[in-house]
Amino acid sequence: MTKEQVMGMDKVLIISNSCDVSAGWGNITYEYCKELKRKKVSFDLLLPRNHERFDYLSELNPMYELPNAALYYNPYHVIAHMLQRIKKYSGYKLVHSLFSTPEAIIGMRISKRLGIPFIVGEQGTYGILPLLSRINRMFYLPVLRHSCKIICPSRFTSEKMIEFGEESMKEKMSIIHNGVDFGRFQKEVGPADIITKNRDKIIFIGIGGLKKRKGFDIAIKAISKVSRKIDCAYIIVGSGPGEAELKELAEKEGIGGRVRFVGKKTGDELLSHIKHSDIYIHTPVNHAWHFEGFGIVYLEANACGIPVIASKSGGVPDAVVDGKTGFLAKEDDADDTAKKILDIVKKYKSMKKECIKWAKDHDWGKIVDQYLRIYDEALEGR
Repeated sequence: MTKEQVMGMDKVLIISNSCDVSAGWGNITYEYCKELKRKKVSFDLLLPRNHERFDYLSELNPMYELPNAALYYNPYHVIAHMLQRIKKYSGYKLVHSLFSTPEAIIGMRISKRLGIPFIVGEQGTYGILPLLSRINRMFYLPVLRHSCKIICPSRFTSEKMIEFGEESMKEKMSIIHNGVDFGRFQKEVGPADIITKNRDKIIFIGIGGLKKRKGFDIAIKAISKVSRKIDCAYIIVGSGPGEAELKELAEKEGIGGRVRFVGKKTGDELLSHIKHSDIYIHTPVNHAWHFEGFGIVYLEANACGIPVIASKSGGVPDAVVDGKTGFLAKEDDADDTAKKILDIVKKYKSMKKECIKWAKDHDWGKIVDQYLRIYDEALEGR
């Protein structure tokens, strides 16, 4: 079956636990479905009943019929998803659960009921954690076994799922990177006030939840070392439980005046922070198997022509071309991170072209084409 046939077939059923663009999984869901619609692929999107009804979701016309969103395969969540009525779901040729959270249980059940292919996606932490729990494995492995394809955004996630799961999964694995809405980042916006006030310095920026696995503490320690040699400021965009601790660390490192916490930003306000910075710095760590499965934010920085400093952690090496779109430092190593920052400061202006090319190659239009080829294979294999 050709891609054109996929586009003209009966509906694909897309299942997700979020379509909130301010969060990672929700952003993936929204961008993916928006691109399916642009390519005229017929689909329905199933979301949890307690999902917020954002105005922008009206273009996707989602069905809010799943049990309340959950990240873990604990018995309560499993029962809720096993009791979900599925008889009315019909007219589909393929089920695609974007993530393997308990919502994938419903995808598996619909697939079995209708006798249609089932594809499941994994996104780092929550692809691995269920495999490390004996109880969770009881519910998780049947979902993976029933799938005809398991799609991961990085080699790391894929390899660890096979290592902690079952060797037989290897035959089902496909790696498709997450994407970026490249066009969105070409919009012209003015600099944020915080950037205008620091324009005499080299401006570093980092974006994400302020929690341990994001590694902002490593970045702050590294910038403390770097600040002895260059005049710089580090703007941290995001919120989370670790903010007070990070502020305390910046003061302890003697750079409290150089590290600016500006809170969570979205839309043009976020874009204005990225586009007018010089270098993006975000150095994740694997914290008790909470890790970065890929790192879309690196692509977003690259789409603005901004190179990045990242760490060799989790799926990050799939998102950053070391030496071309940024530099990869050793995980949880402030000294090596500082060295990489000094290296990139010497050449960041010349890296813009490679950054933009890499991001453009990951535009959601091209990424969705890879998924449609997987749909082809699944339907041909029936």
